[in-house]
Amino acid sequence: MNTINGGSTETVSWIIKGESQGTYNISVDFEGVLSPFGIPVEATFINGEQIIVTGGDALKLTLTAHQYYADLTLTNVSDKDVHNVIINMDKYAELNDASTIIAKYPSGLIEKIEWEDEQHTTIKSTVYLPVNIPANADIFSLRTLKPGESIKGQLWYKNREIDD
Repeated sequence: MNTINGGSTETVSWIIKGESQGTYNISVDFEGVLSPFGIPVEATFINGEQIIVTGGDALKLTLTAHQYYADLTLTNVSDKDVHNVIINMDKYAELNDASTIIAKYPSGLIEKIEWEDEQHTTIKSTVYLPVNIPANADIFSLRTLKPGESIKGQLWYKNREIDD
């Protein structure tokens, strides 16, 4: 943070990514020097409410199998927004056999996810933005699922037959 001159204010904002399910208190420590007196200033700011990070239990994955593909629906079954929802083929055994996944988010974002290699070790993701999305839109907000919203898509299998 730069110097804050007398009689002025500065605001700092953060986006915090929760990677592990749980309830958290967030705090920020501030240290500075009051000029021209050289007096140290220290303060700790703590959020008013705990932050709740939802995990996989906020999302329900439904697959409906067909002969060469499966319909995919990933629904937010919680009562809160779930942010930055990403479908990873390597994280779910049910998706590991797919060669390609096409997913459409409620925001209109469409994502094509495919294996980049035959060994299924590297994923390639191509994102297509709807034409009505402003150029400065952030992908984080486009991947948000509100309660009851779903990502819908299809998994395509290569050289595999599934009974209906």
